[in-house]
Amino acid sequence: MPPRLEARGAFFCNIELVISDPTGPVRLRAENEEIEVVVIHPVLSKAFIMAEHPEGQLHWLGDALGTDFMVVQFLDGWMRMYRGDGRANEDWFGWGAEVLAPFDGMVRFVRQPTGVNTPGNRGDGKAGSIMFEREDGVWVILGHVMEIAVSEGEEVLAGQVVARLGNNGTSWCPHLHVGAWKGDQPLQIRVDLAMLGRMVAVRGEGSYYGLEE
Repeated sequence: MPPRLEARGAFFCNIELVISDPTGPVRLRAENEEIEVVVIHPVLSKAFIMAEHPEGQLHWLGDALGTDFMVVQFLDGWMRMYRGDGRANEDWFGWGAEVLAPFDGMVRFVRQPTGVNTPGNRGDGKAGSIMFEREDGVWVILGHVMEIAVSEGEEVLAGQVVARLGNNGTSWCPHLHVGAWKGDQPLQIRVDLAMLGRMVAVRGEGSYYGLEE
């Protein structure tokens, strides 16, 4: 059985997707124990910035050491996340962006969102989410997604489009939450920059950074 998701805690753009049974809270890391790292395929095909959660801020698998991804574009000489005042989801460059599978693996859990939030207003519904398991036992969750295009038990390839970026659950703005763990230990997420470089080369920098839109 895949872990169950429940709401708990609060943080930047607030995903509040917590893995409870059977994995539960994270194991406390020993003082001299290194934080393990997982390298994943870029989860967005557009330019993005990342906000990382430091150790100790969140204590549940899927949250702990998680990373929030926000799509950005160059606009009027500035790197921005939205047009105008950002009060509509459609103002945000990430709204509806393709969300990509983090690795080759199996879809273990899918939950459709129960509503749509407006930017600046924290919702209280269930966030759209997908959990993946890799052959080596690494799990990754993608949160605040919509238009989910995969099903539980489906095998996916790294970089496959699995959903669209949304603004749902206890979220303040359109963004993608990514959490990773193995066993009872959260993992620090790193994006495969070699793969990202190849994606940018194929797409072209103008398209990737939104200069041609």
